[in-house]
Amino acid sequence: MQLSIGKHAFLCLLGISMIAPAILPAQSTLSGKELTERVLESKSAGSRTGDIKPIYISGQVALSDGSVPEKKIAIERVCTRNVYQEGYVDAKGHFNIQLGNAGATAVDASFDNPARFGDGTRVGNSTTAESGSAQDSLLWGCNIRAALPGYRSNVIPLEGKRLTTDPNLGTIVLTRMEKTEGYTISVTLAQAPKDAKKAYDKGIDLEHRDKLADARKEFLHAVELYPKHAAAMYELGRIYEHDGQVPQAREVYLKAIDVDPDYATPYERMYALAIKENKWQDAANYSDKLLRLDPYEFGSAWYFNSLAHLQLKDFDIAEKSAREAVKQTGKDAAAKAPYMLALVLANKGQFQEAAENFRVYLKNAPPGADRDRTEKMLADVEQRLQASGTPK
Repeated sequence: MQLSIGKHAFLCLLGISMIAPAILPAQSTLSGKELTERVLESKSAGSRTGDIKPIYISGQVALSDGSVPEKKIAIERVCTRNVYQEGYVDAKGHFNIQLGNAGATAVDASFDNPARFGDGTRVGNSTTAESGSAQDSLLWGCNIRAALPGYRSNVIPLEGKRLTTDPNLGTIVLTRMEKTEGYTISVTLAQAPKDAKKAYDKGIDLEHRDKLADARKEFLHAVELYPKHAAAMYELGRIYEHDGQVPQAREVYLKAIDVDPDYATPYERMYALAIKENKWQDAANYSDKLLRLDPYEFGSAWYFNSLAHLQLKDFDIAEKSAREAVKQTGKDAAAKAPYMLALVLANKGQFQEAAENFRVYLKNAPPGADRDRTEKMLADVEQRLQASGTPK
């Protein structure tokens, strides 16, 4: 696709793959050397006995506003709808923790918990609650986050990481929360009758074990029992998308929105589908609504909202969203945000700042066609600056 600027055109790089407390004593922390020794010991013990190898994680937590927290920061493992408190950070913000420690406690992720994640939780011991082997359950579909009342945490996926050789997860950032209009969980979940809840829970369990056909039957059953079950509709939509049944996915997402307009999560999928089909007005509308409901949990939506408004030539709105996208951290869309901002500014004729943001993007852009095209766009902008006598 092309966006014209006078006689020139800037190509839009998409890369769209749309593809979120119980009290226990603080765990003692390990030094880097001790952690490495533990990892090596676990490898040796595993090879000798065939037992499940302990898994350790390390990293640090930072507050985005630079303030000092008044309370301890917990480290939580989130697996689908299960939330487990694994330990705490130390006074310097660091953590070294063994996952699935016998002392790890299931956390209440209900509607009143400000650190909620997903659609509720099931209570159980951290080492046995998930399906499959004990070791797989610690990682499969799981994320690590920090928990501090009044703050939102970015999440770090565990699945696919080689934690036995590199347990360092890097930095988790906590951002102070403001009141939002929407929710990442549907209020209809608590209102559903017992049988509908049971079918939904069974569907979640089957989905977690990648038995999607069986999970779909349970979610359909949950909706039959309770036609306002927005959470079940959303899960159905995800399965339909996975199976390539986009019309069916769109239909159930829209039904979920209809029965629970403040349930934010379906809006994310709706704008994603709209972008894939180049339906820019729909993409703008759904991402606008999502960002009004919850701009914190769905921070990556700023990038795609800017993209949609750029395609509609709503340059001022696109610029505002791109600047918000630049503030985000830890997501693929955030890494591309300087590029998006540069593209918007170039379309507005603000070539000097556009060039600066193209350069920021190129600092970390991997080799490939996207980088090559961006370098050409930067050269074009620099030529314009040179022709106008403006310093690069």
